[in-house]
Amino acid sequence: MRQFKNCLLILVLFTALFFASPVSVQAAQTSPDGEVVLGGTYTLESGDTLNGGLVVIGGQATLEKGSSVYGDILITGGTLSASGEIFGSVTAIGGSINLEETAVVHGDVNTVGSVLNKADEAVITGSLSFDVPSDMDFNFLPKVPFPSFDEPKKEPFGINLQPVWDFLWAIFQAIALAAFAALLSLFLQKPIEHVAGSFMASPFASWGLGLLTMVVAPGLLILLIVTIILIPLGLIGILALGLCLLFGWVAIGYELGKRMEALFHQTWAPAVSIGLGTLVLSLTASLFNAIPCVGWTIPILVSMFGLGGVFLSRFGTITYTPTAPHTVPAGVQENKPE
Repeated sequence: MRQFKNCLLILVLFTALFFASPVSVQAAQTSPDGEVVLGGTYTLESGDTLNGGLVVIGGQATLEKGSSVYGDILITGGTLSASGEIFGSVTAIGGSINLEETAVVHGDVNTVGSVLNKADEAVITGSLSFDVPSDMDFNFLPKVPFPSFDEPKKEPFGINLQPVWDFLWAIFQAIALAAFAALLSLFLQKPIEHVAGSFMASPFASWGLGLLTMVVAPGLLILLIVTIILIPLGLIGILALGLCLLFGWVAIGYELGKRMEALFHQTWAPAVSIGLGTLVLSLTASLFNAIPCVGWTIPILVSMFGLGGVFLSRFGTITYTPTAPHTVPAGVQENKPE
């Protein structure tokens, strides 16, 4: 079980970063889908329409007078300044909502650890609450340039192609991660070796440290984001945690590649060894993820080895070796200071 780790968690993180835009976004004349903005600004000018949800994480959204949003709005650790019409609910988590005089919200306004500044002329047709709604609908997924897997793909003869799409997508993910690992080894071969040597030298300590990190870190990062002031630190922490998981994942792939070398009595270049090991590791993780209900837990639990190895090796700067207990040979009396 030591040879498998969770690439899915890492891919989710980088997929979220891919969907989001870290720079300023100027709204088009009519946006057919929703928008996601990470750490930037979004402006919907007067007369423009956004057909879909709006998600702003650690940024600022401005809806000018005469603009319209047909969807829900979620602000996490950011600011919404609205002067137009919103045909949906507005939720702010650890941020602020500013409803100007001409603002009209045809839905509910929900604030969770955030500030609501409402002008007297602003209109809210729904209710005001302090809980996160469970029925928010953000219609921005159609913007993704990948095929949608929400509905089974069928040929004219009624053949379900969904399993084929899932299989091909898993292979693509594994190949992409293996290529990245091979490229990373060209620059960080020694740190990768240090991480692998650390979790191999002390597997129980490495797994325990990785598990503790995954239990404690998410709560701390959420607290940082909710405080508003420390949002940049929280976003940096999320990115750092994802990079540590990725680094540990590659280190496990390196260890697996070494064992494959020994199995086939071959000597490969480090990049080839790490790339092949990561490829097999990722494909195996995908097989576990295909098991209903409980399959995803196995790669996650195994991923703790790599994450703990990153910390034990001080981010790949040393190879951790457990301290041997002090023993006194038989027949030799230990001198104790009086």
